[in-house]
Amino acid sequence: MRAQMTQDKDARLADIEAAIKIDPESTEAWQVRAAHYLETGETEKGIADLKKILAQSGDQVQVRVGLVRALAKLEKYDEALEQLKELQKQREGAPGIPLLRAQILTQQKKYDGALEAVDEALQLDPQNLGAMLMRAEINSQREAWKDAEADLN
Repeated sequence: MRAQMTQDKDARLADIEAAIKIDPESTEAWQVRAAHYLETGETEKGIADLKKILAQSGDQVQVRVGLVRALAKLEKYDEALEQLKELQKQREGAPGIPLLRAQILTQQKKYDGALEAVDEALQLDPQNLGAMLMRAEINSQREAWKDAEADLN
């Protein structure tokens, strides 16, 4: 898609809009437009497109992850966590899902829940370095310095 190659944001959006007009069922065109909106700070429009993709073509993991992240960015935590539950149904046992939940709960300063989510990720993958570092970060935000130090060792 030519729109992905141009640096001119207006021309890029015009190309994307033209592609959507030609084929309104094109998941790729909707994804490119959603990404464009998210990249340009038009998060609400990006969220609307991501929701349209999910409604149109069913569950797509990367689309739902993008939706969760965008909702969290706008501090729509409850909706982000609901979408995360849907994602968990698709990808049960994937350690990235509890880590994403931990990120959202950390943003809300719900550190106990965030630590539970990190522990869940570590149960799924005990060698997950990202989870170990996240647990240390959460403990440092809680000012639980000994726990944070233990997490790093």
